[in-house]
Amino acid sequence: MSASRRMASQSENGTVVEARGLWKRYRLGEVVVEALRGVSVAVGRGEIVAIMGPSGCGKTTLLHCLSGLDDFEAGEVLLAGASLGGMSDDWKTELRARATGFVFQSYNLLPVLSAVENVELPLLLVGARGREARQRALEVLEQVGLRNRAAHRPSELSGATGNLDSEMAREVLDLICSLNANNGQTFVIVTHAPHVARRAHRILRMADGEIVGDERLAPLVLDGPAFGDAAGGTSVLRGTSALRGTSALRG
Repeated sequence: MSASRRMASQSENGTVVEARGLWKRYRLGEVVVEALRGVSVAVGRGEIVAIMGPSGCGKTTLLHCLSGLDDFEAGEVLLAGASLGGMSDDWKTELRARATGFVFQSYNLLPVLSAVENVELPLLLVGARGREARQRALEVLEQVGLRNRAAHRPSELSGATGNLDSEMAREVLDLICSLNANNGQTFVIVTHAPHVARRAHRILRMADGEIVGDERLAPLVLDGPAFGDAAGGTSVLRGTSALRGTSALRG
């Protein structure tokens, strides 16, 4: 069964991604670091969830495990109803391509491709036709004010830096909230910035590899399209120091 067919088995209660008893360890020489210690959390369709905590508490590790970028030693992760444990790298790659998107602190663009080519590449990899991928890429560049820079390479955008000033960070947050409200997209955001976290529906607080707080800030209204609908297409946001890491889940 392909990852795209597995996506159809998403749980009926609207959970997009869930961790159950998640453990992740790193070995640094003779020292074993427990980055995640039995973490359990569920993110519902249409939620914006912010993860906060001091450096080294496991925020980014949790984000990477939830999205299949990192493996884990024990526990289970369900992404769009599919269990990542034991899933092959090929299936995880397909699932990530179809179900998730990432905003990194560094822009992570291919330097030899133009802006529009970078944006359309993930669409081409999941089978979109060339003309369709190009049109969609131009549309999302328009959303972030880069339509007139479509032919420029990454080094020619924003002064060759991947981090954004506070005004652009606010615009990115506005775009995230707009995509959430209009498309029902789900976001998990790792941040140190309280003003970023306050734009979320929930704030998860972490310390020493554990979730120590789960605060709901706003009621969740599920009025967007269901998981896998056409509105859940790829969008491109540039990384910001305020956001640090963001996973946008199609749902």
